[in-house]
Amino acid sequence: MGFVDKIKQFFGIGGVKLQLQAPAEISKAAAMVSGTVVLTSKSDQKVLSFEYWLEQRITTGTGNNKKVSKKRLAESKDMNGFDIHAGETKQVQFSMNLATEEQKKEAEGVFGAIAQVGGAMQALQGKKIEYQLWVSCDVDGVTMDPNAHQTVNLV
Repeated sequence: MGFVDKIKQFFGIGGVKLQLQAPAEISKAAAMVSGTVVLTSKSDQKVLSFEYWLEQRITTGTGNNKKVSKKRLAESKDMNGFDIHAGETKQVQFSMNLATEEQKKEAEGVFGAIAQVGGAMQALQGKKIEYQLWVSCDVDGVTMDPNAHQTVNLV
């Protein structure tokens, strides 16, 4: 491996790319969510592990006053690694437990309070709440590991 190839490897250039395939809607009552991660690579790589998480993002304000707070509602790790070769595509199935009963009750309380306040109040405050499902892949020798996300609706 030449000097330029080592630099490319370090920054993940020409390495593993991820695509997340998951349901667009997740029930608040669901115990878990499942999906598929599609990996492609332009060079031989060693995948060490995967991390999955469901994130709540609350955006308030606009312009220079815009603030985003993030909270992980659920997370999971998969330590099963493998090699992926140049030009190869692999699919990895995953399932992630969403929350404990206590966490669900807490979330339902938050969701209920938000619903009672109503969408008009959120609009007046400039508050936007969205949920994103994320996957990150730990690749050997890469500083900036590849990741992908998908916005989902909690119903």
